[in-house]
Amino acid sequence: MFLLVLMAHLAWLKRNLHKIGKPGEGKNTEEKVTDSAEGSCPETGRQEPVSSERDSVILRELRKLRQEHAEAADDNKRALARLENNMKELMERTTSLEQKAEHMEERIGNTEDRTTRLERSAAFLLQQTAKLSVKCDDFESRLRRNNIRIHGIPEGAEKNDTIGFVTGLIKSKIQITDDTVIRIERAHRSLVAKPKDSAAPPRAIIIRFLDYKVKEYVIRQAWKQMTTYEGQTIYFNQDYTTEVQRKRKQVRDVIKKLKEKKVKAQSPYPAQLKVFLDSGTKTFSTLMEAAPMLKDMGIDVQEDGVERLQRVMTRGSWTTATGQKGRQRRPHITEADLKALME
Repeated sequence: MFLLVLMAHLAWLKRNLHKIGKPGEGKNTEEKVTDSAEGSCPETGRQEPVSSERDSVILRELRKLRQEHAEAADDNKRALARLENNMKELMERTTSLEQKAEHMEERIGNTEDRTTRLERSAAFLLQQTAKLSVKCDDFESRLRRNNIRIHGIPEGAEKNDTIGFVTGLIKSKIQITDDTVIRIERAHRSLVAKPKDSAAPPRAIIIRFLDYKVKEYVIRQAWKQMTTYEGQTIYFNQDYTTEVQRKRKQVRDVIKKLKEKKVKAQSPYPAQLKVFLDSGTKTFSTLMEAAPMLKDMGIDVQEDGVERLQRVMTRGSWTTATGQKGRQRRPHITEADLKALME
């Protein structure tokens, strides 16, 4: 409503603007407005007085509008000030987040580098551990080369003199020459718990000869005959390590299956497979090497889990690099890898 009144008044002022006197004619501005307001109306040709009340209303409305505009401007200024403060706070938070993100990226990068070095160090150590395990097993096997295991001797038969008992047993039960000098360094029962059940198999007796040749001669003579003690058959075997025994058991199972197919086979030390075929003799260092041939014969061979892990750890493909003349470099780790491992 106020806008309609204001627009009507402005239109009227525009129509009567030419009747307002110019400045300097002896009247002030208010008198000019009043005189012009009291001029004639161009439509009727008559003088129509303008109500002073309408002017007062218009002035009040203009003042009110000006005040509202001023208040709105103040509100806008305060809103802008709050917006600036919020923007400033937002910028500070954004800067802080950027710094944290950069710090986090740096830490993640360092962690990834350290993880890579630790993985490389762990792979190297696993490989070295596998190699050392193979070497230790070979070293232990070599230490046992002068040993023989006798199975089937009842518990307590040796009483308190195991060396004397074993020496007399060999001379009385094994066909050896009289001039053979049997020198036994040590003799004892297998280092396992003594069976509580009398029906359980007795522990084996382990004998260590001072002379390797005498040991080989005795065991070969024992294999040529059936030896008994108090009516029970006793057996003479090589003193293999646990790992070699496990591998040889797998080979023996395959040899039994080959014998069922009328194929002669043997197991040379440590756990090789030697097959005698019509086309010739073939020797395999492991069962997995013989797997394709055995599969053609209808014999399936499953790779042992321990052997598979050992093969994976010892292959060392993660660091080997082919150099000149096809030689491979030894796996290695850097000083930084060691520092990452020790931290």
